[in-house]
Amino acid sequence: GTVLFNPDLPGLQCVKYIQGLQWGTQQILSEHVRMTHGVYRARFAELNSALFLLRFISANTLAELFLRPI
Repeated sequence: GTVLFNPDLPGLQCVKYIQGLQWGTQQILSEHVRMTHGVYRARFAELNSALFLLRFISANTLAELFLRPI
């Protein structure tokens, strides 16, 4: 969700709504990491960095990798 809900896409409508979705998914991820990992801050920072880098992969490539039928 953090990667999918990117409010920075050119021509995107409903930017505030997408920002809200992104914020909400980051909060859920933060809570999950806090509950499952003892080193909360370091783990959350690592995940956020990795998720940020995924933004540079095209949507078509991500769809091909993760959303194709089995």
